[in-house]
Amino acid sequence: AKLRCLLLSMAYSFVEYNFTFFERGKAYTSLAQFLANVVYMPVLVDLYGHFLQNPILYVLLFPANIWLLEILQGRAIHWIYGRNVAWCYADYADELFGGLIRLGHAIWWWALGAALWLFYPGIYMASLRVAQLATLTR
Repeated sequence: AKLRCLLLSMAYSFVEYNFTFFERGKAYTSLAQFLANVVYMPVLVDLYGHFLQNPILYVLLFPANIWLLEILQGRAIHWIYGRNVAWCYADYADELFGGLIRLGHAIWWWALGAALWLFYPGIYMASLRVAQLATLTR
């Protein structure tokens, strides 16, 4: 689980870095968000998938899953740093919660939800196999 969370967080950082370049003209990600993602990843993918096993509901409600992540992580990062050093959507008309979430990103979160629905079971099984191999070599 630790390896899976680390790898998924790294992948998300790569995607975010490129997404911010295309959306804002400047590539950006942060260590604060990466670390928050490592901690929150089991909730984002494992717990969410445990409770939502219908593919339509899984994808349809995935933006709410991300927005909850953004609210919780944003507040935690603000508590630690005195401000959110990871992101701010306050300059968008469709922002909520003081710039922590952006409704217009729903289309991207639906796409991420669909990708996770399709590929996460394989990622999960592969990470279990790697963990089993690591324990066998000890």
